[in-house]
Amino acid sequence: MKIQYYLLTVVILISCSYQVRKTSALNNSRIKSLVYSLNKAEWEIVFKSKDSLEQLENEALPYLIENLNSENKYVKLINTADLIYPGTVEFFGSGWVVDYDIDWLAIRTGWVIEEITFENFGFKESIITEDTLMKIMKDSLKYQEYLKTGKYDFIVTPNKVRKLNDIIKRTNDWWSKNSSDWSRLKGITNALKSNDIQRQSNALQYLRHGDFCINGLTREYFEKELRPIVSQLLESEEDFIKEDAKMLLDMVDYSGNMEFYNITRRCWNKNNP
Repeated sequence: MKIQYYLLTVVILISCSYQVRKTSALNNSRIKSLVYSLNKAEWEIVFKSKDSLEQLENEALPYLIENLNSENKYVKLINTADLIYPGTVEFFGSGWVVDYDIDWLAIRTGWVIEEITFENFGFKESIITEDTLMKIMKDSLKYQEYLKTGKYDFIVTPNKVRKLNDIIKRTNDWWSKNSSDWSRLKGITNALKSNDIQRQSNALQYLRHGDFCINGLTREYFEKELRPIVSQLLESEEDFIKEDAKMLLDMVDYSGNMEFYNITRRCWNKNNP
């Protein structure tokens, strides 16, 4: 009887181990497929892959880091509709602004990494605005060249290559240091605590308008951990940070239900049945 019990236990353990390995292999295959799609030229495929990777949080980061360290190929985006970015070839007067030169795969990957982590490694251009593009359009010769090349005064210099390599190294060093215990919840919390206004702004904007739930971001966590930090940002020297912080707190307190744009309406109900 003891032998039968022992054999049954062994069979169950082997079966469970197999299922875990099978699930892990499926997850690995799915994430690799998403990263592969991120490298495509079709914009719709790219941004849908980016959204899926963002929802995977820390699970996606090892694969994105690997992609970041691959050859930095130039893959011109196509069918970009109203996307505004350094490689825009047609401007409709307004649209989705992405301040990253995402025709380059390393920078495209860096864009997704920074979106997930709320870090500022330096991939962002911070120069592409609708005002900039309108000025280009007013200069007919520059605009015609811009339509042909998708670039405005863009030259790949050795200095720019070195700068990108430094940014990639900075990202790798950060991941080596933080990979064991990093979470997106920790990422958005640290961004709000940081002295980096880009990180603070990204975190505040995400809390107001973010599309996806962050694991562990419950009502209780917001009240205990984030509200005190956001309240401190009301004293920021940057007017836009103060305004974002105030708008966030006003929206959280609306009708006493702590419901603002996406995070609470979908995620807090999910995390707090």
